[in-house]
Amino acid sequence: MNLENLLVVDGLFKVDSMNVAVGKVEYMLGTSPITGCGVSWSGEELDVALAGPVAAIVFDHEGTADVAALLESLPSTDFESDELVKILDVDEQPNDWEVGEAIAESYLIQHRDAFFPWPHARDIRKPKSSLPGADMIGFHGKDDDIRFAFGEVKTSQEQKYPPQVVRHGEHSLNKQLSDLRNKKHLRDKALKYLGFRATNTVWNKTYQSAVKNYLKTGGVCVAIFGVLVRDVTPNPDDLETTWKLLSENCHEKTLIELWAIYLPPRSIDSLGNKVMAVGKGGDA
Repeated sequence: MNLENLLVVDGLFKVDSMNVAVGKVEYMLGTSPITGCGVSWSGEELDVALAGPVAAIVFDHEGTADVAALLESLPSTDFESDELVKILDVDEQPNDWEVGEAIAESYLIQHRDAFFPWPHARDIRKPKSSLPGADMIGFHGKDDDIRFAFGEVKTSQEQKYPPQVVRHGEHSLNKQLSDLRNKKHLRDKALKYLGFRATNTVWNKTYQSAVKNYLKTGGVCVAIFGVLVRDVTPNPDDLETTWKLLSENCHEKTLIELWAIYLPPRSIDSLGNKVMAVGKGGDA
């Protein structure tokens, strides 16, 4: 298992910056603490990311290596060893939206000082299913300024601006981001969820620091990321309605960043196939 695209910095896992392009800035909206930005990737930049950190996230190379290390002395026969390899091996192609989420996560980790320590996929009991709650739960910032970070991701090929996944429905980007901003009980639940997983980890001190900042600000000192992954011509209309919505009555200590990552045209429907081909074993 090759983990060279996952680096440890101050006890936290990062992704190799050489494999996650910052992209070409296409447009920007607003000023901190509520901003929007659209960036585009070339085909080569997409392929490099898929073969490295995106594949590492999709297939959870880090977690799989940990399980393999835990069990490496257990098998006593070649048959048992082969069976263990089969269990740990990935045999199903990921959904395109799962790859979209991994693209968003790798981008935020490398370029927005974010860290998401517990992959959402580890809690999925049934293949090809999804879970309620924020797509990403982790941290943003450093040292005494560390705060909890929540992320929502939508992947869309729809040829309209913005796509329906942004504006319409209970699971739209607008609704999910508004709920994260406005409903403290959802943030509290996410804090508890991550706390269950923080015990005896390299990031438990980071969790404790984030809890302190959360409590002393009444739960408003958090970072909320909304990411839209597209394969159409960049257009600020993708983020403008969301930016306007979230700009209203937002607490000054709540950081909100909206990102649209534009991939080459008609590339989303091949994301699952591509990442399966280049990154399944972590040795691409």
